[in-house]
Amino acid sequence: MTRGTTLTQTRQPQHWLWVVRPAYYAEADGRDLEALEPRENADAGDWWTCDARTRAGDLILMYRTTPKMDVAYLIQAASDARELDAVVRAQYPTWTHSCEFRVLAKLDRPITLAELRAEPRLASWGARRSNFQGQSHTISPDVWAVLEAMVNARLDGAAPASVARHAERGIQEAKSEKALQRRLLENPAALAVHGINVSFFKGEFTCRGIRGRIDLLGQDDHQGSTVVIELKVVRAGRTTFGQICGYVGWLDQQPGTRKPVHGVVIADGFDDHFRLAAQMMTPRIQMIELADVNRALGVERPQVTAVRRTLNRRMRRAPDRRTGRHDRKGELR
Repeated sequence: MTRGTTLTQTRQPQHWLWVVRPAYYAEADGRDLEALEPRENADAGDWWTCDARTRAGDLILMYRTTPKMDVAYLIQAASDARELDAVVRAQYPTWTHSCEFRVLAKLDRPITLAELRAEPRLASWGARRSNFQGQSHTISPDVWAVLEAMVNARLDGAAPASVARHAERGIQEAKSEKALQRRLLENPAALAVHGINVSFFKGEFTCRGIRGRIDLLGQDDHQGSTVVIELKVVRAGRTTFGQICGYVGWLDQQPGTRKPVHGVVIADGFDDHFRLAAQMMTPRIQMIELADVNRALGVERPQVTAVRRTLNRRMRRAPDRRTGRHDRKGELR
């Protein structure tokens, strides 16, 4: 789950522009960075340096510097900004904070620097006036309205308010993870059927030096081992596998940790990358399906699934702006 998430229904998201150099948006051969490819129902968990005022749910546009010189990605902050510890600060001396993020969409037709310069309503925007120098810029509501319209025109062309639709999905997923964490804190015995016998958990346990925060941490009452659990209400992939392995390794090195350390991921399915990697780590990494946990907790379906169904119904009702036809190709799976 994302660390330090404080989502509310009343707070309006802030908007940011991240200015990114080629080392962080391109592979060595020049291809777009694989880690920035959006994946439906995929896990968040990667982190990026950010402004200290960043909050979970904020929306971000990524501007790629020379040679691309364009806006190509719509991103959502998946956690509040958290202060970098000393180990990480040594690697990024110009930054003080970072946040977890999810890539909501990649624009097939990026917004070019020429287009940004040609739009008169952006003339007073500080990022444009500075020729997109620096690392992070705020986007005011009036400037965001212009940029949002430009992004919407490039997303799927089918449903209105496309940016808002993507953002709502990410927020609901984060809220669902918080609800799952709360239920397991209140009822850890729900995991006994999976061989996890923990009488109580600690939640939101910070791992100093590896930029991570453990969702649930406890000790197995039968085996005496340490149990660390990562929660996802979406499909778990290589990012989640890296997270859980990082937590297990970090705990292994801490004095006083009861060995062995048992890593558990609860998720709405697991992709091939995760399954293949987990096989190499058996029995230290255990996979548990979210549906099984929800049944044990008395929850019919995860909230995020109901949200996706609602959003898909809205999308099917919205005609394509270009053809007037109703199309299901943009459904959230």
